[in-house]
Amino acid sequence: ISIPGEYARLEAMRALRHGLHVFLFSDNVPIEDEIALKRYAVERGLLCMGPDCGTAYLSGVGIGFANVVPRGPVGLIAASGTGLQAVVSGIANLGSGVSHGIGVGGRDLSAEVGGLMTFAALDWLDSDPGTELIVLVSKPPDASVLPRLQKRLARLSKPAVICCVGATAVASSPGVDWVDDLAATAAMAVARLQKKDYTPRPFEAPLRVRELL
Repeated sequence: ISIPGEYARLEAMRALRHGLHVFLFSDNVPIEDEIALKRYAVERGLLCMGPDCGTAYLSGVGIGFANVVPRGPVGLIAASGTGLQAVVSGIANLGSGVSHGIGVGGRDLSAEVGGLMTFAALDWLDSDPGTELIVLVSKPPDASVLPRLQKRLARLSKPAVICCVGATAVASSPGVDWVDDLAATAAMAVARLQKKDYTPRPFEAPLRVRELL
C-alpha cells in the first residue's frame, strides 16, 4: 500500500480484514493508526509491515527496493529498508542467503508501539523451518521495550544476531550475539551458520581515510 499516510489505515485495514499480509510503504501514517493496524494484524496472525517500509523478502520474493540475493537460511527483521538491504547484501557476498526479510517500520520498537510487529516476526521466523538463524536490525529500542525484547530473544529456539545501531552496548548471551554495525551483523551471522569463530575486523588506515576526505 503506497498512498498518502492519512488514508493508509482505511486501505490497510481492508486488506487485513480479507486475511492479507500488508506491506505498508506509505509514510506520515499517524502513530495511533499504526498501533491499531498492528494490533489487528497480530490478533489474526498477519504481518503489517511498516509504515514507511521500503524493503521486504517473503519466501524469495523481494518487495519494494529489494536487492537480488539467493535464498538461504537467514531470516531477518529490520526497521524499513537500507539496513535490511545492507545486511542481506553482506550475507550474499559472504556466500549465504535469505529465507525472509520482514520490515517492521522505524517506530515499531518505540514505547508507543511496543514492538508489536517485531515480536510477531520473531515468533514467525522462530517457527519457520526454512530459517536457521535470525537477524534483527533496528534503531535503539525504547528503554521500556528493551527488557522485553531481551527476554523474548532468550526464548528463541534458534541462534540470533542483533544490531541496534547506536544503542548502548548489550552483553551477548548464549545463542544471542549483539554487534554494533551492519557489516559485522552479516559477518557474524554467516560465521555462526558455519559454526566458526567470528573476529571483528579492525578499521584499517584511518589516517589514509582522513587524507582522502
